[in-house]
Amino acid sequence: GEKTQFNQYSNKCSIVKKEDIDLDTVRDKKFLMYNRRLRPHRIYSVIHFDRLGISDQFLLSYDITSMQMYDMSPDNVEMHIEDKEHQKELIKHFYKLKKEKPKQTIDYEDLENVWGFNFEVKEPYLNSYIHITSETNFFEIGGYFSEKTWKPMGHLQPFIFMGPAHGLKELKKLGFKTFSPYICEDYDNELDPEKRFNMVIQEIERLSKIPIEEIHEWYKSIYEDVLVYNRNKFFEYADYKINEEIVENKFKELFYGETTLT
Repeated sequence: GEKTQFNQYSNKCSIVKKEDIDLDTVRDKKFLMYNRRLRPHRIYSVIHFDRLGISDQFLLSYDITSMQMYDMSPDNVEMHIEDKEHQKELIKHFYKLKKEKPKQTIDYEDLENVWGFNFEVKEPYLNSYIHITSETNFFEIGGYFSEKTWKPMGHLQPFIFMGPAHGLKELKKLGFKTFSPYICEDYDNELDPEKRFNMVIQEIERLSKIPIEEIHEWYKSIYEDVLVYNRNKFFEYADYKINEEIVENKFKELFYGETTLT
């Protein structure tokens, strides 16, 4: 891959190309989820994957020992999770995870100094199927699409959008395709963040019970019409950079126009 510099850190950067895709070989993992800064919905997810015994189906990164770790105090958890039993379950299992598996990495060991741009390694994308897109906001009010939303599209992966309600609806307005009915996307319409979070976890749990060979066949079936299509659409938007006036008008349309993102 190409070597790049970001801040004072040097890294190799590689992206998935169509010639990298092998549609004949079943990949090792069903899911891919990157977690650098452990915001609430991310650490809650990691806890649930471990609690459900499905972490081995993931390429998964997190670091509970990091300075960027969300404080799992009862008062903080209560701000997001009203269900008392759910609160207790999360906190109890958090300390179990902290003791037994405090850190897990995919491609970079130093998670604190990995950044969202130019720290791309293509192999994890080629060895997994479904991206868990953990956006910056989930329980918080307000939303936007960061680089996290565009990465699976660029790397030819389907995804589950773990972010604000109506994120998928907004992506469809921009011309992108999503992954219903194979992936149940009802969570996108749920305005209550706790309920939406539970729906996302339940859908991941359901998919975890499907044989990986079946997921492979589904991936093959949507490869050209959905995954390659989405990447091409993404590249179309990238072309706006060639004309500043087009960029300005497009940003006004996207960010000052009517939106359903909540």
